[in-house]
Amino acid sequence: AVEHAVGSENHGIGIRLKNVVWARPIAVTDDPVNLHIGLYPEEDGAISFEVYGDGEYEEDEPVVFSQGSALLINDIEVPGVDIRSLQARCDQEIIEPEQCYEIFKARGLDYGPGFRGIEKVYTGEDFALAKLRLPSSVSESTDQFVLHPSLMDSALQASIGLFANIENNGAKPALPFALESLEIFGNC
Repeated sequence: AVEHAVGSENHGIGIRLKNVVWARPIAVTDDPVNLHIGLYPEEDGAISFEVYGDGEYEEDEPVVFSQGSALLINDIEVPGVDIRSLQARCDQEIIEPEQCYEIFKARGLDYGPGFRGIEKVYTGEDFALAKLRLPSSVSESTDQFVLHPSLMDSALQASIGLFANIENNGAKPALPFALESLEIFGNC
C-alpha cells in the first residue's frame, strides 16, 4: 500500500516498517473478508498505517487488526549475507517440510498448498535458518505483491526451528504479535 501511495516515480526506494502490531487475528472462513488499509502521513515523514475491517465484526465499528508505521529509505544499500556461515551455525536438527507441516497440523494449524513455502529449516543453538520457495500453486501471483503473503507466512512458520525437539516437548508454534523493524529492499 505504501509503495502504491508514493507512486511509480519512487520505484526502487526501500521501505522500513516500524512498530508493527498485530492486535487481532483475522478469521477467514468460507466467505471473503473485506479489509482496508489506511495510510496517514506524519509530520516527521513517516506514514502510519492501520489494517481494519468494515465493522461487520462488532457493532458496526471498524476493527483494527494491525497498525504501525513506514519510512521511505532513499539511499538503499542491500547488505550482503553469508548463507554458508549462517548455515554452519545450524549444527543441530534439519527439519524437512513434511515434518514441519505435520507438527503444525497436530497443533491445529493446517496450511493449504499456497502457504507451504518451507523447503528446509536448519536449526542451531537459539538460531534457525530456513530455505523458502514460493509454492507453485501461487507462483502466478508474484507480481501482485512486494512481500508475497505465502513467503512472509513461511518465514514466520520457520520459527518452528527455534523450538528444539518441538515434536517431543509439546511446545506450540508461536504466533507473532509485534515487529520492531523490517527493511524491505525490493520484491520477494
